[in-house]
Amino acid sequence: MAVDDRDAPVARTIQECLHSALWNGTLALAPLGQPLPSGLVQIPFADRPPSYVVVAWNSARTSPLIRSFTQVAGEVIPRCC
Repeated sequence: MAVDDRDAPVARTIQECLHSALWNGTLALAPLGQPLPSGLVQIPFADRPPSYVVVAWNSARTSPLIRSFTQVAGEVIPRCC
């Protein structure tokens, strides 16, 4: 069954996603530890393994922002695999 999502809210950031859940009653998924707006509660999935985040970018881009972000992320996030 096709879903018509033309009237669905568009969330461009985690904060917009969380506020959509607060205001419209939609479901939001957020990282543990993400500060929540007043009125929302966080319920972790107890029967699911942790998820992993992958960062990817176009290797032709030489932006200092990409380089800085990946350097900082690599220093604060432990490598798993």
